[in-house]
Parts: sequence; C-alpha cells; structure tokens
Amino acid sequence: MADIGRIGVHRIAWWGDPPANMRDMGLLSGEWDAIHLKDSAAVARFRALGLPAHLTHEAMNPDWHCPQGADRGPDIAVVGNYYGYRQALAARLAARRVPLALYGPPVPRWGNPALRLLHRGAYVVRAEKSRVFEAALAALNSTSLAEGESLNCRAFEICGAGGLQLIEDRAAVATCFEPGHEVLTYRSVDDILAHLDQARCNPSWAADVRTAGLARARAEHTYQHRLTRILEAA
Repeated sequence: MADIGRIGVHRIAWWGDPPANMRDMGLLSGEWDAIHLKDSAAVARFRALGLPAHLTHEAMNPDWHCPQGADRGPDIAVVGNYYGYRQALAARLAARRVPLALYGPPVPRWGNPALRLLHRGAYVVRAEKSRVFEAALAALNSTSLAEGESLNCRAFEICGAGGLQLIEDRAAVATCFEPGHEVLTYRSVDDILAHLDQARCNPSWAADVRTAGLARARAEHTYQHRLTRILEAA
C-alpha cells in the first residue's frame, strides 16, 4: 500500500460489510486515502483517529434488482444467512402463523428445526432473488447484531426489485427512504403483523409503497450512484 501511494495512485476502500467484521488492522492501517463505510457511528470513530472516513451506503444493481413480472403470493420472503437473531425473529413470526418462505443458505444444524421446514431449498441471487422479493406479500429485512447504525445491501435490493420492504426501524433508514411511503419500518413483531394486515386489506396502498420504493432506489441507490460519488471525491 505504501508503494502504491508513492507512485501517486489513489488508495480508496469501500467496505460493504459491518466494520466489526474487519480482520487485523485492515482499514485502520493509515495507508488509505479515503475509506468509505456504511455505518455512521464507525465513520465517527475512524475520524476520531484522524482517518479519512466517509459515509457511503451499500447499493443495488438495476440490471439484477428489478421487477421480473412475478405473480404476487401470500408468503413473507426471508432471504439471507440464518444467524441467531434472524432465526429468533422468524420463529416468533412463524408462531404467530405468518406464512414465511425462507431462502439462502440452509438453517444451520444448531438452528431451529421448525425453520428448516419453511426453507425452500434455494439460494437465490440476481434476477431470481428479485423475483422472490417481488412475488412475496412482503420481504422481511432484519440484520445481524453486528450491523450497527447501517443498512445492508438488501435494503436497496428489495426496493429495486419492486418488493414491499419491512425493515428494522433505525435512523439510517430515513436517510435513504421515506418510512411509511417507500418502505415500512418495524420495532416489534406486532409492528410487522400490523403492516402485513394492512397490506392484505389494502393492496393498492401496498402497491403504492412498492412503486415509491422502486422509484427511489432507481433514482438514488444504484452502484453507479455510489461509484460516481466515490470517484468525484477522490
């Protein structure tokens, strides 16, 4: 890294994972000209050390994350890894008779046996993931406990696919989407159930939220938007 810097090449890092997942010194080495993180709290901590940190959210690829013309179904899509927190949330929803459809890696051997029965046996990516998001009554977006004050890439992919997104209520959401208009935020299982009841009873309202979320994702949250900003700041 030092040699690269000496020949005048800009050394820019865009770290998409939670910063807690970084190993060794990594982005803390002091050799970067710019460090882009998705967690505002982590950005503040990096800047406290005098490091050139910037807040840059993840994004979606509009060639992959776009409406597929899928027929709407009654299921609630859950896509991702089945770490403990996501399992705990899904299990509580299943106990309330929410029709869950799980995708991604299998539920681990130590996991909840009831959730294994809800897994569709498919690891979905690109257009197929978009089809899952679009076809579901709603797509549930929860994050690991390491995520911090940030958004995962799914926050942008679900909207890009034209899905009705149920996302954890945190300050970062309102910096990218309008809660209640483009995405639906929740703080409890009861909040999720209330949103689902409204989506079932008022399909036109749900369709409006989908449309607004899709428009916002396309207008502001593609990889092209992020890369343009990163390169202009270099």
